[in-house]
Amino acid sequence: MENIAQFEPLTVNTHRDFRGHMKEIVTRLNQNPQLAKLSLVNPVYALSDLGVQLSAEMKQHVFETFHNPPAKRRRLAELEKEIQAEAGKLPGGSAISAAHQDRTELLFGTLKLERLSADHGKPIAGARLAAYAHQHPLIQKLVEYDVVRRSGLVFHTREVYDAYKRGEVKQQWVGSVRFGPNA
Repeated sequence: MENIAQFEPLTVNTHRDFRGHMKEIVTRLNQNPQLAKLSLVNPVYALSDLGVQLSAEMKQHVFETFHNPPAKRRRLAELEKEIQAEAGKLPGGSAISAAHQDRTELLFGTLKLERLSADHGKPIAGARLAAYAHQHPLIQKLVEYDVVRRSGLVFHTREVYDAYKRGEVKQQWVGSVRFGPNA
């Protein structure tokens, strides 16, 4: 990867600091397309390479905001209410757990669904739950909840980021990144 320009440090301790430096950060990103692309691998490391020194709290805030944006948090909250409402209709007002054994009991004990042959005698985990979604609205909600919960950007470790930065790993999944003035 080509040389990355050196920058005067920007110290960001709070969200207000971040917003105050946003124009400068966007300018730096847009003037350095390789770092703009690297921000998709790990924004905290890319910001650091841009001279943006984030406090520990702001690093956590960046990760949390990108991984759990407001729309995702809202949808999870809606789904939790819907799931609890459906669960309240079940015998005993069953509580819903993410544990595989509990989900298995829900499907075959509480809801009395018939096991698919591929699942005979096994706990129902992750993607296998989707095979039962058409059989009950609660299962549909649980599948959607699991998908939404796992969504969001995932950021790579320092080692992976540095491999991208050195060009050892190619970012073939994105051509370029440009940040707008209202970023």
